[in-house]
Amino acid sequence: MAPTPPAGTPDQVRTWWAGLGDEERRHYVEDMPAAIGGLDGVPSLARHYANTRLLDAYIERTGDLDAVRLREEFRASGGLLLLFVPPSTVGGTDTRVAISYNDPDHAVATSVLVPGTATNTRSPKYLNHALDFVRRLRDRADSYTDLGDNAAVFWLGYKSPDLLVPDAMSARYARDGHAALTSFLGGLRAANVRGEQRGPTTLIGYSYGSTVVGHAAAAADLTKVVDTVLIAGSPGLGRHIRSVEDLGFTPDRFLVAASPIDPVVRTPSFVHGTNPAHPSFRATLVETGTIGHLGYGTEGTPAFLNAVYIVTGDLDRVTKVPAARAAGTQVARLGDWFGSRVGRRSDPEQATAADAGARPRPPGRGAHRPRGRSGRPRL
Repeated sequence: MAPTPPAGTPDQVRTWWAGLGDEERRHYVEDMPAAIGGLDGVPSLARHYANTRLLDAYIERTGDLDAVRLREEFRASGGLLLLFVPPSTVGGTDTRVAISYNDPDHAVATSVLVPGTATNTRSPKYLNHALDFVRRLRDRADSYTDLGDNAAVFWLGYKSPDLLVPDAMSARYARDGHAALTSFLGGLRAANVRGEQRGPTTLIGYSYGSTVVGHAAAAADLTKVVDTVLIAGSPGLGRHIRSVEDLGFTPDRFLVAASPIDPVVRTPSFVHGTNPAHPSFRATLVETGTIGHLGYGTEGTPAFLNAVYIVTGDLDRVTKVPAARAAGTQVARLGDWFGSRVGRRSDPEQATAADAGARPRPPGRGAHRPRGRSGRPRL
């Protein structure tokens, strides 16, 4: 019987895994999937096979339709299941899941999206929106650049707020989830076989996901595992965070997308701190076009095109908000944002249609998985 995998940093886990033989690795994946599937530093394909076994066993045991839809999603898209922790109760909203489109261990550039309020396996609307954003980000990154393989990861390794009010008003979800994000990012860095030849890693915090990113960056040095941060549609990163200097990043590596008609970016500062789009925060503000809260991933908008350039490291191609206009950024008053929402279940992702002109884009590539000489997927 193989021993329980050792605890340690992602780099230590990667060293441990590299020292195992093929049969030992197969034993851990097949017989101890719960110990391997969420172990940061283990190669992505091994995690995928382990988590697939966990998901299949959970579905067989419970018949959970939410889990069935999740399995259909990554099977149809060719995604890699990098994390699966079932909900505390069947039909619950606290499933932990991460899906990568393309193998991040061999990717030239990698992006990781942390989604926000009401994103869970129980609510297909927001889950599908986030997954679609990530898939197209991968496709367009490959199409627009000559980098080669890009990987885009959807990371829901934290319990997201269920409701805008009162859940998303609390920092509790960010406080509880940020350490898992930091460890996951370290695992991606440790498992990437390109080493110093790899391209950039971009962390994208969307909506309340940006609050998780803020707490993670304030608590640990994310510059060791992330090259660039993109914040989109943020309600604030944390009341203890006042500027990019509090997070260890330089302004040119910490970019913020905040549409002028997105109500979430008008969240009062007493909720989640200084608006990261405000000049006092000293981040780089990028053009978005006139889009609602769901519009940051809309094809044809400056917001989406800038996201593509950011994740591929083409920062000189990003269109930035002129300094004079950025200086006029204001934080809206409480009533401008809450309106009549208080005390009722409301749509946390209210959006208006994007009005930026769309233009044709090259089609994205299909996902693939690296294989060994025998044709068998490598662990």
